Amino acid sequence: MEKFVQEMMWRRYWKSWLELRLAVWSDYQADVGQLRGELRGYQAKRLKGIEEGHSGVEIMDYFARELCVDGYLHNHARMWFAGWWIHTEKLPWQLGADFFYRHLLDADPAATHGGPLASHAGKENPRANVTQVKIVGAKKCQIMPEDH
Repeated sequence: MEKFVQEMMWRRYWKSWLELRLAVWSDYQADVGQLRGELRGYQAKRLKGIEEGHSGVEIMDYFARELCVDGYLHNHARMWFAGWWIHTEKLPWQLGADFFYRHLLDADPAATHGGPLASHAGKENPRANVTQVKIVGAKKCQIMPEDH
């Protein structure tokens, strides 16, 4: 019960913080749109493959499919996936946050503000801990797990 209360307070805190800084949300939305438009060649193909659960890294493919099909990932899986997305795949954290937000059933901009993608990106992007929010979007995935 204590963990649940802590999570609710975390959400409330960040919701209030975000409501006082509306430009953070609009800046983030603009970043996602711009970054999607700038991806070309290998990086665009790689992003598509990762989001479809076909990266070639079995555990990360499993996480991507679980996220898309179930709308859920355990917190540790979220952190591992985020670290891999940013540090190994070298994809922009904003697009990873967008991928999470489009599929997580428990996603909301306030609760995920200081989430795994922001914490991993913080070393490369000093503004990440201020701007990491997620876009409202459809929570449906176009892929099915390979075992179905």
